[in-house]
Amino acid sequence: MMTNHVWCRAGQAALVLCTVAAALLGCHRPTSTVELVSYKDPYFPEPYQVDFDHCVYRVDRGGDHHLVGRADFQPSADGQGRVTQFLHVHMFWKPWPGKTYADSTGMDATLRYVIVTQSGVASYVGTGFVYPKRQRRNGTIVAKIEHARLRLETLVGAPPELLGDARLNGTLVATHQPNQALDTLREMELHAAGEGAAP
Repeated sequence: MMTNHVWCRAGQAALVLCTVAAALLGCHRPTSTVELVSYKDPYFPEPYQVDFDHCVYRVDRGGDHHLVGRADFQPSADGQGRVTQFLHVHMFWKPWPGKTYADSTGMDATLRYVIVTQSGVASYVGTGFVYPKRQRRNGTIVAKIEHARLRLETLVGAPPELLGDARLNGTLVATHQPNQALDTLREMELHAAGEGAAP
C-alpha cells in the first residue's frame, strides 16, 4: 500500500524520500493527490504518489477548464536541490454529476506533467478522463482523473528520466484563482522550454 510520500530519483541510482505537508501554501483538504505508475520497465511497474500543495484553476473564453497543480520537494541528503513538479489538466467539457452522461473510457482532457530538477527538466504529455465530482459554493472544484496515460515528450539538460510511459489517476482539489493559474502555467511552460531558473 502506498504511503503519503513521493519517491523521486534525483541522481544516478539515488532514491530520495520527499514529504509534503498537507496544509502548505493554502492547500485545502482533501489534498490534491495523484498516483503515477511508471512502465519504464514494463516487467516491473513502479508506483509513485504526489501530493500537490498548490492547485488552482481558470476557465478560458471557450468554457474549457485549466487545472494547474504544483508540488515542491526538498531532498535532504542527496545534494541535488529542490525538485518541482507541475501538472496541467486541460478539460474540454464539463460532465457534471447528475446532469451529463459521461463514459469514463473516453477522453475529455489533455495533460502535461513537468518534473524540474537542478540537472534538467523532463516533460510528459498525455490524455485522460477528468470528472468533476462536485463544485463547492466557494468555487472549488474536486475533479477525479481516470485512465490518464503519459509519455515522454522532451528532456532539457540531463534530468533523470523517471517515468517513461506512465498511467495517472487521482483527485485534484482546485480553487478558482485565474491569475495564479496563469502564473503557474507560465512558470511550467518556461521550465519545459529550458528558460526557467533551476529550482
